[in-house]
Amino acid sequence: MKVEVKLFDLLRRYAPDNQNVFHVQLQPGVSVGELLEKLQIPPSVRRIVLVNGRRVEDKTLLSSDDTLVIMSPIEGG
Repeated sequence: MKVEVKLFDLLRRYAPDNQNVFHVQLQPGVSVGELLEKLQIPPSVRRIVLVNGRRVEDKTLLSSDDTLVIMSPIEGG
């Protein structure tokens, strides 16, 4: 199955070939957390993950043609 990934902010450094928008081929049944591991994004890196516009947890299973947006949390003061 193929999913689209969009990396923003400091997370762009984990994008292959410096492309912040790219596609990844995965086996069915892969979770968000497993994809993050594949992209070598450490669990210690703070992030927000949206799948098809909805915030999800690492245990969420992905489906073919999902779109993931992975970004740093916005902080202000």
